Amino acid sequence: MGETPSLDDMQRLYDQMREEMLEMKQANEQLATDFSSSQEKIQILQKELASSKASKVRRRANMNDIPLMQNLSDSDNAESKDDTELEDEEPSNDEEKNPGEHVSQYKQRMWQASNPWHLVEAGMCKSFGATLTGPSLKWLGSLKPGSIGNFSTLVNNFYEKFEGSRRLEKQTSDLYGIVQGPKESVRDYYNRFNKEMISIKDLDTKIAIECFRKGLILRPKLYNRLTKYPCQTFEEVKSRALAQMRLEEDDAILNTISTRRAPENPNDPKAFVPKKNNWRNHPYSRSN
Repeated sequence: MGETPSLDDMQRLYDQMREEMLEMKQANEQLATDFSSSQEKIQILQKELASSKASKVRRRANMNDIPLMQNLSDSDNAESKDDTELEDEEPSNDEEKNPGEHVSQYKQRMWQASNPWHLVEAGMCKSFGATLTGPSLKWLGSLKPGSIGNFSTLVNNFYEKFEGSRRLEKQTSDLYGIVQGPKESVRDYYNRFNKEMISIKDLDTKIAIECFRKGLILRPKLYNRLTKYPCQTFEEVKSRALAQMRLEEDDAILNTISTRRAPENPNDPKAFVPKKNNWRNHPYSRSN
C-alpha cells in the first residue's frame, strides 16, 4: 500500500488546482470578451459591405443622370402615347438601321477610355444614351426605373426593339449577284467584287473564286484562264486579275497613242509621229 499524503501535500495540491481553475476562468472571460468584440467587428464590416454595395449600385445606376434609371414624372397616358409613337415611327438613324454596328462602334470608343474597372459597367450604361437620337432616344427614356441591371441587358433590349431593322449578315453565295458590266474594266469589277467580299464574315474561298469567274464576261482572256487553270486561293485569282489589268491599261495607252492627231509642226523633236512602215505587209521579193 502507498503512503498516505500529509496535510501539507493535500493543501499544496488544493492550492495548485485552485490556481488552475482561476486561470481557466480568466481565459474564459477573455474568450467571451474577444467573441463579443469580434461580433461587433463583424457587424461593422457587414454595415460597411452593405454601404459599399449600395454606393456601387448608385454609381452603376446613377439615378440622377442615367435616363434609363430616372424616375419618370410623366403620367401613364403620356407613356402609352410615347410607346404608340415609337411603334409608328420608322427607323431613320444609323443606330436604328444597323443596331449591331452601332453597338460595336460604341464599345470600341468606350474601351479606349481609361476608366477604373469597377466603373466600366456604369460608364457603359451611362454614356450609351449620348449616342442615340430620335426614336431610339425616346425608347431609352421610356424604360422603367430599375429595369436595367447591366450593359448586356441594355444591349439585348436595344436589339429586341430594333430587331426588324437589323441588316442580315452577308453570305458567300451573295457574290453571285456581282457581274461585270459590258464596258466595265477588270479593275473596276475586281474592286467592286473585293469590296463586297471583305464584308463577309465567314467567307468560303472556293465559292468566292467561282463567283468571281462566273461574274466575268464570257470568253475573254481572264475568264478562259480561270476556267482552264482553276485557282485554289484567291491570291492566285488576284495575281491573274492584276496581269489582265496591266494588259488592258497597256492596250488603252497604245490606242491613245495611235489615235492621237499629228502635230502641226512635224519637225518638232518633242512631237511623236507614228511611222507608216508597211514593209511587213509585203512579201519579200528577191531583186535580180
